[in-house]
Order: sequence, then C-alpha cells, then structure tokens
Amino acid sequence: MIYRHHIAPPRAFTQFSHDLIRHPRLSSDAVRLLTWQLSLPEGARESLSRTAERARIGACAFTRAKRQLKEEGFVHERRLQGPGGHWVTQQLVSNVPLAAAEAAKLLGRMPVHAPSADASPQVAPSPRIPAVGTPTPPSTTDDNGVRRLAEDAEEAWLNRLADEAESVGTDGSVSLEEMAALLRRRTGGIRRRSM
Repeated sequence: MIYRHHIAPPRAFTQFSHDLIRHPRLSSDAVRLLTWQLSLPEGARESLSRTAERARIGACAFTRAKRQLKEEGFVHERRLQGPGGHWVTQQLVSNVPLAAAEAAKLLGRMPVHAPSADASPQVAPSPRIPAVGTPTPPSTTDDNGVRRLAEDAEEAWLNRLADEAESVGTDGSVSLEEMAALLRRRTGGIRRRSM
C-alpha cells in the first residue's frame, strides 16, 4: 500500500491538470517541457529550445517532445516577417489542447516583437585585404608545369635504371636515350589525364 504526503507550497507553485501530467501520448520530456513553460512568470518570452536547455533535455529528445506537443495541440508556431524585414517565430504554449484555428486566432492578437537589442545586425563584410602580395587567379592552363614534373620524374626513374644497369655491367646494355625511346614507344609517351 502506498501513502502520500504533501504540503502545499506557500509561494512559487503552479497547478496542472492531471490530464496534462498523465497524458498517454506525451513522453516525460514533453510533459516536463510543457510544465516548465507553463510555470514561467507572466510575460516571459523564453523559447521552447531555451527551456529545453535549462531543463537539460537533449536535442533529439527536444525535437521528439516538441513534435508530440504540436501533434496534441499544446504547442503552435507561426513564422512571420516583423519590422525591418526580420523573420520571427511565434510560439504559443497552452495548458489545454487547441485546434489550429483557435491557435491562429490567439497568435493573430499577439504583437510582433523586433529582435532584441543584443542581436547583432547584419553588416556587409569588410573588403578582404591579403596578408602577403596581391591576389592572383589560379592558373587554369598549367600544362607546362605538370608536363615538366612528369618529365623530371621520368628522367629520375630512367637515371636510377641506368645506375642499376651500370652496377651490373655494360654487356648488353643500351644508352639512356635508347631506353627512353623504347619506353616512349611502349607507353605512348607521357599520358595526360583528362578531368
């Protein structure tokens, strides 16, 4: 048998319906988010995401809780363009489920607040000044550099082959030029990759 004892707090308390606390389709995170929001002082404009942070509800759990609250009609949102062209998301949190039409009527009466003064205004970026030298566009036709690198690599490889051949002996060996010509005939010279 369970016994319950409770003393009504003298201040700073909120009353909630048992239907809300025991709602069958709301997770514990959704109930916590909703009860936390409803317990905020009159006129508080704390967003659901900020409440979730303060209640230590993680990102995935917050997304799931918010979706559940919206599906059940406890939370409604609308985005509209406010003064100065800034987009504002209005959130309506209710202790009873509201139909979309009821929520739209209530949100229609809410004033559109401009972003807070601590929000940074959008400013055009400053001109970019390079740290060293003047900017130059990248070369789109650097065939000579690539070709030069390939020829240098081929020459180094041929020199290594020639050195190995000399260390073995000169009988039956060919000159470096003859070897390069033979390799070019076999491979078709330097192949360029197409991009």
